[in-house]
Amino acid sequence: MTKRSSILPGLCFAERAQKLALRSSLILTVTFRFLRSFKKINLIKRIFAEVARTRLREEGSVYRSFWQTLGAVYKNEGRLGLYRGLCTQLIRQIPNTAIMMSTYELTVYVLTKWLKEPKQSIPHSSPHS
Repeated sequence: MTKRSSILPGLCFAERAQKLALRSSLILTVTFRFLRSFKKINLIKRIFAEVARTRLREEGSVYRSFWQTLGAVYKNEGRLGLYRGLCTQLIRQIPNTAIMMSTYELTVYVLTKWLKEPKQSIPHSSPHS
């Protein structure tokens, strides 16, 4: 008695591979979208941390701790002071995002091409034969 595969039973290998590739592609797409939105939130939080870290490094500054620094910057400079350096952070992030998106697209392309079942050519019969 042979043991059947529990993953998509009853399908030939090519059909199983194609279904798994499609499922993997969907999982990669959902994961990528989640990480992209999470990355935006994380970038905003990192900007505040970068502002505080830069201010804490200054010689002879009045800043003593992270939260005290953020409070002082907000009090003295307003909300715009907390977003100082945003353009620099975004410019640094663009190449990283481009590499990540290219890697994702290449992975999907390679998996789709590799796991795609070759098409059977059907001979065309002429109507006159």
